[in-house]
Amino acid sequence: MPQKPRRETLYPLRLIPQEQQLLLNMQSLRPGYDKPLKALRTTKGELVAMFTYGQLDVLLGSVAYECNHTKDRKYDMALEPLFLRISKLVEQGRQELLAELGHKEE
Repeated sequence: MPQKPRRETLYPLRLIPQEQQLLLNMQSLRPGYDKPLKALRTTKGELVAMFTYGQLDVLLGSVAYECNHTKDRKYDMALEPLFLRISKLVEQGRQELLAELGHKEE
């Protein structure tokens, strides 16, 4: 019997409105990545965007690109907490994927 396709896990990226605008205004944001940033839930005053592991990995690359190619120190400092938060979610997703595949971290 064929297996049902596994539904991808969605990871919550918590944002404040200013961070949402930073992400939406990034020049390196890939087409279609604005959809999760616009379809937000509100939880305890925070905005929550839901992303898959793959989407978070690409978003992390976009934020890193922006940080590495800006000369505006304030912009870089505003993106840094986002980079760290997205990095944690990507690592969480990687660990879950490895566990699902039966691999152990060395």
